[in-house]
Amino acid sequence: MLGKLSSKGQKFTRRMILRAAYRGQQINLPNFLSRNQTAIYPEKKLIFNRMQKSGNSTVAAFLSDLIDRGAGDDYDDFKKSMNSAANMNLLSLWSLPTFRSFVVVRNPRTRVLSGFLQKIAPGAQDKYSIFEGYGDRSPEGFLAFLKHLEREALHWNKHFWPQSELLIQPVEQFDQIVKLERLSSDMKPVLAAIGVNPDLSETLAKPHPLEAKVSGKITSADSQTGNFYTEEAENIMKSIFKEDFRMFNYY
Repeated sequence: MLGKLSSKGQKFTRRMILRAAYRGQQINLPNFLSRNQTAIYPEKKLIFNRMQKSGNSTVAAFLSDLIDRGAGDDYDDFKKSMNSAANMNLLSLWSLPTFRSFVVVRNPRTRVLSGFLQKIAPGAQDKYSIFEGYGDRSPEGFLAFLKHLEREALHWNKHFWPQSELLIQPVEQFDQIVKLERLSSDMKPVLAAIGVNPDLSETLAKPHPLEAKVSGKITSADSQTGNFYTEEAENIMKSIFKEDFRMFNYY
């Protein structure tokens, strides 16, 4: 039946099913139905709320290697192959409230710098040329970028959205909140809960090989904050992402 519906009709049907399935619980339907915000593993009844620039590619590829078909060798093909609420069958949608869920979050300080270093500073992708600081890999370029986010551009691209606005549900409804800064240890209870050896999380100490193949994706932002953050940049960043700092207990 679903295959005979138009694209708009399919989206409407999925929204109605999720709304009914999660009756009595809060969910963010636009995020839940975005292919870029979830990776779902039916075999283990697990939902991963993906966040751009918060380790989502490495974690999704790691889980696919462990419990799914494997990440493969092509990054773009892997992204297209991931299960999400946007492409699952109707019966599976009804069962999603019984799945465990987790999200990986990142310190906003390094997350936004990583986004700048990958997407803005190189000046290599025209779609990002609308942002100030484009092509300027300097503290001045980063400051101009942050000021632009603060002034008007924060929601122009999800790589720069606050993480609090990318959640598929309220933070208290997740079974596990994983921090990228301690990814290997925080993923242990996630794996244990789905019957996977928790010690396998030690492989998350470094980026997945599939992600490492993508030029410029690994920015090492954690080690570069001192090169880009002035006092003014720090204050603007904290103002923009104050809800992320509060919600996820960052300082």
